[in-house]
Amino acid sequence: MIEQGLNATPSAPSLWRDRTFLTLIAGAGAIRLALVIGAWILVMLISSNPPLEVFAFNLRSIDALDNHRDALHILNFWANLRGDYLETFVYSYVIAMFYKAFGSHPMIMGIVGNLFYIGVGFFAYGIAVQLGRESWERRSLAILICLWPSTMVWAATPLKESAVVFSAFGLLFCWLRLLNGRPGSGFSWAMTALGLIASIFSLVCLRYYLWYLLWGL
Repeated sequence: MIEQGLNATPSAPSLWRDRTFLTLIAGAGAIRLALVIGAWILVMLISSNPPLEVFAFNLRSIDALDNHRDALHILNFWANLRGDYLETFVYSYVIAMFYKAFGSHPMIMGIVGNLFYIGVGFFAYGIAVQLGRESWERRSLAILICLWPSTMVWAATPLKESAVVFSAFGLLFCWLRLLNGRPGSGFSWAMTALGLIASIFSLVCLRYYLWYLLWGL
């Protein structure tokens, strides 16, 4: 019995019991959302040009314009069930689904992109847990990644990078959790495996980042 206890895999600390981290990530999320909404409102007030064009041309992110226009085309096709067949990227369909649910203003995807990065903060914390880091290290890593300045800029537009980073961190978290044998119950094992499959599928569909990561290994 003693030997079995020594060989047992130690349980990972629960994220939801770390109230300090939850407070920090909530604050970081509020900062991200306030900045993106404030930036959109400011551009609408000071510029006569469409805000998305202002962001796209100043940030050199023309793909954001293309993604938005393709999503509107997809919405029109869904509404009328007619029109030219559109060959476009998978993320434009993701944008179209959010537009269908919440309205077709491009600021919607700015909010969604920042929510993805809040999720990245949770994954970063979980990854640090799997690596056995101290509580202050877990919190610092998660908040640093969540509030990295360039991510707040790029996530303000309908670019796929926020979803790609979210999927990449999700893949690493699920893989480490399975590798360490820490999912716990059978249901947790199944959900972790499902998360791993979903992350791989998302990466392959959005951009072939998975193959770049594997090549790097």
